[in-house]
Amino acid sequence: MSGMMGYSYLGDGRPIMCFNTAKNWELGWYEDKHEIVNPLNTNFWEGDLIGYSDYQNSASPEGSSIILKIEGHNKNYFVGFNRKAGINSQNQQSDAMNKVTVHSVGTTTTSVSSELEAKLSIGGSFVIPFFGDTDHSVLVQVENIDMSVDLAFARVSVTYMQCTSDTDCDDGSSCTTNACNLSTGTCIHAPNDHCSGFMEMILLTDKFPAETSWTIIDNCKNDEVVLSGGFYKNKFATYTDSANVPPSQYTLKIQDTYGDGICCGQGSGSFHVKFADETVAIGGKFGKSEEHTWGSCEAASPTVSPAASLTVSPTASPTVSPTASPTTCEMTYELTFKAAALTSWEFAYGENVSLVSHYSSEVYQPGSTYTESGCLKSNCYHFVIKDAESYSLVFDGAEFASGEQIEDPEVSLYGTCRPIES
Repeated sequence: MSGMMGYSYLGDGRPIMCFNTAKNWELGWYEDKHEIVNPLNTNFWEGDLIGYSDYQNSASPEGSSIILKIEGHNKNYFVGFNRKAGINSQNQQSDAMNKVTVHSVGTTTTSVSSELEAKLSIGGSFVIPFFGDTDHSVLVQVENIDMSVDLAFARVSVTYMQCTSDTDCDDGSSCTTNACNLSTGTCIHAPNDHCSGFMEMILLTDKFPAETSWTIIDNCKNDEVVLSGGFYKNKFATYTDSANVPPSQYTLKIQDTYGDGICCGQGSGSFHVKFADETVAIGGKFGKSEEHTWGSCEAASPTVSPAASLTVSPTASPTVSPTASPTTCEMTYELTFKAAALTSWEFAYGENVSLVSHYSSEVYQPGSTYTESGCLKSNCYHFVIKDAESYSLVFDGAEFASGEQIEDPEVSLYGTCRPIES
């Protein structure tokens, strides 16, 4: 009942619904919005799926797909967003409406039937065990379904699960103890006592994860960013970031753009930083921002005494210090925007290394227009802006992006990625 084939109806021209994803693929329909993933070749894939009725919608996100085909197994799997709208507005599978569906078809010449394998809501997952006759499984996960916008979409990831035992997770580092999370097939690398410079940030998000961001900087190296994170997707989820760093003085700066921290009004969010196997920062209940500093620039050993060196500055400025300025100005930027109540913006290298960022009405007054300019090394950057009445971003004298009435984070990618220089 999730598609026209496989069930008979007495109505003439009704119900108004489509074939399922497997049959649409067989027919060759929507072929310019087909996506093929073979997890044996691609360990991870993530992308947006839109409904059948939005196939010719000019507002469709670039790169979005109607049907995702997962191949490389003794069955082919077809993943789609079963949006109840337009030509699929009378879909009869009530528990599959506006969800992500997974259908399978055997790969032999006699395999013509399609089977409905899964109907997934946000956070739902479907596991294909022993994928491609290997000992590993493939995880199909629904990261998000957004029905609040005119062009609804589902964000789906496909992961070739990297481990089935602890031995699969050896990262070659003597600083970590490695273990396999058998429920997700992902590796966990926990610090041990072998390395004194292991730093780890463990963050549990609250109900509004996109409001949280943080950096850990080395105060003795021109505020060089050693770890950072932010603009998270999943609420009430645990994120872990780690690095091996030398003895020094470090500062954690954590911000919440709404100004209510991550605990306890919207969930019991928290953060926990360990360095050299000692807790150096812990918390979750703060306002717009909070800072913790530990260590010293004259440190002779990486051993940190949190009782002596931990400081808290809840009223610290929410402006995040950028990394060391480049010696030459390879790229110039000029950002002009009209601020709203909780305007924030950021340049980041890759996905999580914050370079330049500013947050909240403590920096910008609502209704006022600001121009920020600066210099970056030639590289690829994510630009993110949230809660602005309007903005225009210019790179090297040419407008790159602009928008109005920005509420949710708007993300753009600029430049060609290459390893960032220290």
